[in-house]
Amino acid sequence: SSLRLYPYQFAPYFIKRLKIQPLQYYSEMLFEIMKSENSYDILPNFTAADIVRLIGIGRNEYIDMMNKVRSKKWLWKIRKGFIKQYLPKTLKDVDIEYWWIVKVTALPPEPAIYTLYNSLGPLEVQTIEDLRHHQLIYACELDKLTLQNLYKKQLIYFEIPVAASDYITIPPTAMKKFVMNRLTNDPFEKIMYDILVAIDERTTIGELAATLEINLNLVKYAVTVYCRLGFAK
Repeated sequence: SSLRLYPYQFAPYFIKRLKIQPLQYYSEMLFEIMKSENSYDILPNFTAADIVRLIGIGRNEYIDMMNKVRSKKWLWKIRKGFIKQYLPKTLKDVDIEYWWIVKVTALPPEPAIYTLYNSLGPLEVQTIEDLRHHQLIYACELDKLTLQNLYKKQLIYFEIPVAASDYITIPPTAMKKFVMNRLTNDPFEKIMYDILVAIDERTTIGELAATLEINLNLVKYAVTVYCRLGFAK
């Protein structure tokens, strides 16, 4: 489905090989559904929650954008490409957990990388250099503001490590971030719901997978999505 959540499990391939970042991925998705005059409700719930988290486009913002583009009546009829000027150009600040692994995105080769470095602050350059030369760096090892800045410049991304022996909890206020759209027939969304409602803080991820009879890797991936969206800790 073209409306699916950004494929974070394949982020190294999407970001480094295909050069498709979440901002570009979701902007193109919103462009397509606006161009077709579709309702915001066609977005699957987890996709909608990620769009709100990253670029701040919820149902009300989407309706507002649609009203603005429709007001340009002659443009709306002959050239839909103008919609793109209404879509966000930058990411929002995101909640970054201390235990997430920080990875550098695809950087230009030398000497072009030095042109990029000239546009960054000294701490940002040092952070990228550290990430380039070390395999494993956690978010807690780096300056928080620098992390946000590099993330919004799309120079870093995060991997969320979970193990079969980990426990998960859903904080009482977490589901306020949930976006309730229409339920879709997407099997991925159904599995995501099934796992989410079955989470028990006294049950490990491995035990949860066995109980639900769902592939362990799929359960681990679902948990990383919940943590990324702020639904679970």
